[in-house]
Amino acid sequence: MRASLPVVLAITLLAAPPALSETSDEVAASVHAFYKALRDGDVSVLAASLPESGFTEFNTDSSELQTYSLQVLRKAFTGGVKIDFHIEHLKVDVHGDTAIATGYRAGSLSFPDGRHVESYNCESIVLTHEQSRWLVRHVHLSQCAPVTARP
Repeated sequence: MRASLPVVLAITLLAAPPALSETSDEVAASVHAFYKALRDGDVSVLAASLPESGFTEFNTDSSELQTYSLQVLRKAFTGGVKIDFHIEHLKVDVHGDTAIATGYRAGSLSFPDGRHVESYNCESIVLTHEQSRWLVRHVHLSQCAPVTARP
């Protein structure tokens, strides 16, 4: 028995993966939720944004690869560290179950001893799609000049 063209088309559309722009929007929402959770010190949202082992990071303060687990972040929050970062000019590229988000991370860290560090860095974030959510796997920061005009 031959299927009619409308039936084949309907099945193809229903089985198709989400549109790339929808997936990019999901990744962007995940990145913004991650930074909001850091600003809010919300460990429950971070738990949904990170793999069990946490995420790795190359940053401008160390030549060593850092690992930030949920336990490390919880300890920082309870110890009085305030994280106030956000991402500007976010762009997302999705490659199957992996996404690369790029932009400029701006904001500050405040420590209980009174130190306050402002920063503005170029940023790349690697995320993977697992169990119906996008998880932050790696962050890479590098020094760069502030963007004066939207790219």
